[in-house]
Amino acid sequence: MNSSSSEQDLASHTEQIQMNFVPTAYFWNSLHIAAEQGDIQKVNQLCSDPRVDVNKQDDLGDTPLHLAAGKGHIEVVRKLLSMRNIAVNKENIFGEIPLDLALDNDHEEVVALLLVYGTDSSQ
Repeated sequence: MNSSSSEQDLASHTEQIQMNFVPTAYFWNSLHIAAEQGDIQKVNQLCSDPRVDVNKQDDLGDTPLHLAAGKGHIEVVRKLLSMRNIAVNKENIFGEIPLDLALDNDHEEVVALLLVYGTDSSQ
């Protein structure tokens, strides 16, 4: 392996780490931040990259879908739900799924959307 190839591999690996980990209080990745802020353009950009883990949990077990649902960011929730491998019923450390956070914060439109996408309302 030549030096140039090794440098490219290292640069790619470093970029992957930066995308999936941003040093925050809750160990959020870039997608967590964009989802929590309702930044649909950034969410679209990140979701188009196959290296970004859309189900990455922070230290409280929240995924980007938990954060978007809890804040009522309907367009972000819609985008995340369109991802083929999205884990709609993933629980955080408190046993809450994204639906619970949307319900707790009275985000009725998000609740309806999550139910359409197969959220387990019996939990």
